[in-house]
Amino acid sequence: MGKFSTGAAMAVKTLLALLLAFAADAATAQPAPAPAPLPTWAEAAWQSLSTQQGLARRTRLDPSMQTADFDGDGRADLAVLVVHVASRKEGIAFLFPSRPARVIGAGSPFGNGGDDFAWIDAWHVEPRAKARGVRGGRPLHIDGAGLVVEKESSASALIYLDSGRPRWRQYGD
Repeated sequence: MGKFSTGAAMAVKTLLALLLAFAADAATAQPAPAPAPLPTWAEAAWQSLSTQQGLARRTRLDPSMQTADFDGDGRADLAVLVVHVASRKEGIAFLFPSRPARVIGAGSPFGNGGDDFAWIDAWHVEPRAKARGVRGGRPLHIDGAGLVVEKESSASALIYLDSGRPRWRQYGD
């Protein structure tokens, strides 16, 4: 009565192997890093924006936010990687100390980036003087620094503000 058939013994061994593999994966799984704290001025703006538009911060890029003077007012602004919670579509929220926030992507189409910026695997700030240049066509009217978004070994674009409105300039495919 205490003996297993060969088939039952194999099934138990297989089950134990699966349980051990699952336990090993669970033990090595790393939780997503917590988003870096926002400056005091940005925290209130973020809380309001995230509640109104159903957004959460994403941390899959390093860094998960960029700091620069995007609107040209002489004060630091933030570009924050976000996700629209209901649709799971990614985008970028621009937070400003002196004007309303702007969200691009995250379920709303923007430029050639579409409505989901999950394709971005690198980004960086482009200083205003460099971003205004003729890279990608005629010189730009640009308020401040630009944000370059990239799909490595593929496409890139400059996102910038023109009279406070976000614009897209394709760099390459």
